[in-house]
Amino acid sequence: MKSATIAVLIFSAVSIAQEYRGRVQGVVTDATDAAVSGAAVRLQNVDTGVAAVKPTDNYGHYLFDLVVPGTYKLVTETPGFSRFEQENILVQNRGDITVNVKLQVGAVSETVKVLDTPVAIQFNTSGMDLTIDNGLVSNLPVVARNPFTLALLDPAVTN
Repeated sequence: MKSATIAVLIFSAVSIAQEYRGRVQGVVTDATDAAVSGAAVRLQNVDTGVAAVKPTDNYGHYLFDLVVPGTYKLVTETPGFSRFEQENILVQNRGDITVNVKLQVGAVSETVKVLDTPVAIQFNTSGMDLTIDNGLVSNLPVVARNPFTLALLDPAVTN
């Protein structure tokens, strides 16, 4: 019985460590930095078109958990304020992205569109992440022809 409990604990720890999805979160405020509760925040994957909508809580916070890596667009709407759009949000593996929204007073028919890419620094986590793209893999020498040694490029992986 004791060995079965230990095996369950080990396998559950391994399954948690294998999560690749990230999250997008932030705070919705108005021009006076007061929290806007009940605002509809929509996160849409640009490549697939799949979208999820979440309302902000009483403190203006929103959270999209288990977000598949990719490029996203965030749209925030609420009555009495202009519509807010943020494009080019890049969610990487295990990424924790914060996009704070500042709504302007106006009609919903008006849109404040932000085209710049948000800052790539992740303030919400102390983890050391590294995304290895195809170009990096093709230009690196693979010692002993073992592709699993490429995992050692991530600072969080130990041999």
